[in-house]
Amino acid sequence: MKMLSVKERGNEIKIIIIFIVMGVSYVLINDAGSRLMSGTRAYFSGQNHWMKAQKQASLVLVKYIQYEDEEYFSEFTTILDVIEGDKQGREMLNVDPPDYERSYQGFLQGKNDPRDIPHMIWIYNYFSDYEPISSAVVSWKEGEEKIDELRVLGEDFAQLRQSGEIAPNLKEEYFDKVYELDEELSVIESNFSAAISEAGYLITDFVYWATITIGLLLTVIAGFITTYQVRNIRRWNEQIRGTDQKFKNVLENSRDVIYQMNLKTGKYEYMSPSVKNMTGYSAEEIMNGGPQLMLSLTHPEDLDRMMKELNSLEKFGNGKKMITDTEFRVLTKAGSYIWVNNKRSVVKNEKNEDVNIIGNVRDITERKAYVDALDASLKEKEMLLSEIHHRVKNNLSIVSSLIELQKGSLSHADEEAFQKIQSRIKSIALVHEKLYQTETLADVDLAEYIQDLTQMISSTYSTESLRVNIVEEMEPLVVNIKKAVPVGLICNELLNNCYKHAFKGRSKGEIRVTLKREEEKVYMTISDDGVGLPKDFDFNTQSSLGMTLLKALTRQVKGEIKFQADQGTRFTICFPLSDQKV
Repeated sequence: MKMLSVKERGNEIKIIIIFIVMGVSYVLINDAGSRLMSGTRAYFSGQNHWMKAQKQASLVLVKYIQYEDEEYFSEFTTILDVIEGDKQGREMLNVDPPDYERSYQGFLQGKNDPRDIPHMIWIYNYFSDYEPISSAVVSWKEGEEKIDELRVLGEDFAQLRQSGEIAPNLKEEYFDKVYELDEELSVIESNFSAAISEAGYLITDFVYWATITIGLLLTVIAGFITTYQVRNIRRWNEQIRGTDQKFKNVLENSRDVIYQMNLKTGKYEYMSPSVKNMTGYSAEEIMNGGPQLMLSLTHPEDLDRMMKELNSLEKFGNGKKMITDTEFRVLTKAGSYIWVNNKRSVVKNEKNEDVNIIGNVRDITERKAYVDALDASLKEKEMLLSEIHHRVKNNLSIVSSLIELQKGSLSHADEEAFQKIQSRIKSIALVHEKLYQTETLADVDLAEYIQDLTQMISSTYSTESLRVNIVEEMEPLVVNIKKAVPVGLICNELLNNCYKHAFKGRSKGEIRVTLKREEEKVYMTISDDGVGLPKDFDFNTQSSLGMTLLKALTRQVKGEIKFQADQGTRFTICFPLSDQKV
């Protein structure tokens, strides 16, 4: 054997070193990419916790302003501690030197996953000066400033409350300030989400192209090394002998079964020895038995299909296509069935005629078991989610029943208040009942839901002395639970008001409920032919709980509410069908 020269050995070592460097770079880039993607995912998750805390704080502050209950103010400050934790986590990274322990505890207080916090700190330390991470940090700081304004607003109201009774118009000003801050925070949260999303896309693109580039370089280098070695081997040996033997070694040691079948005779011309490891039958036994033996070993449930495929092979070439990929069960010599995948391709002769079929058979029993386990897990989760909706509905029904029992011992005024609460609970319970009955467990037919809600309220108020005709004109419309709950509560409030106030001194009346979609907007109208509203009625100045709920719920669905008081009362709520980005 000819020895390599010093120059050739040096060149070989250089190529190997370059290959190793590229391989290490590949690993490092993938590691950095993994940490970046994990960190951005963690910031997405943290934003959800931050946004949830902000929305809860705004809602609780509205309740505090409405009811002046100090428990709401205490809950308001507690909720803001989550956001304060994220603020501490960021600020501790800006001190010199950074306090990583206090930063970690701050992010932990912000309800971030402990496993993701190190990646969040790493991204902030090394990438906070680069777009779009820097844009996300700017939005983060702006959000903290708005949260500070929200906190100050709550504290100002608390001090004002201690000084004496607060006028309704002053409360309305505080409500407007809370809603204004909430909308500003929504825009900031949207900007933060957009920046993090852009960062995620950039990171994914970087990792993708870096991986492709290094992969191509590694392929080129590997090809160069292979070519270099083959050239040396050819110099050492005048010709390569035993190509046929090497090919047989590959086939005989493959875990898959490779076979060749003559299309004209329908017999196997080759069967790799690995068939014995797969089925327990030797290659000679399978070849002698032919396709008929394989049919005899096929599971009864798959037999008809396999016979049709075998017949299609016999007719193949007469304008009919061959089934190139199939899965079926085979009985092994040990007496157990295994799942196999059979991939086929056609071999043509020099006249372009189909002469043979080359097949590759692989044992996929473990893969099938895994897929079946995934299907079972999915069905289990769907059943669990369905059960959750069912139990929520049942629990809300129990609460409604408890309220019904309590109403008997209350005064008429208190009983009416409890009845309002009970009606709102029933409307929410009805949503979960609808979700329990759907296949998706996430969407509700809004028209069907409002029809059931209308019937439920009608049965509550219907008496011999008052007969109300309900006219419904509703288009089928599917919405998710985020839309269905507030829309149902709005409908509940308006229908209850119709029955309680519209028909005073009358024995009959009519309520009309319409629901229609125009492009990407939904219009829901509830009107009556009753006594109408007082002439001095101003919807914007109304501070009752019902009117406050109508305003808040309409804002929640990003909608608008309008009313008319001509020959009765007519309320129209318009809201977008799709959820707007936050």
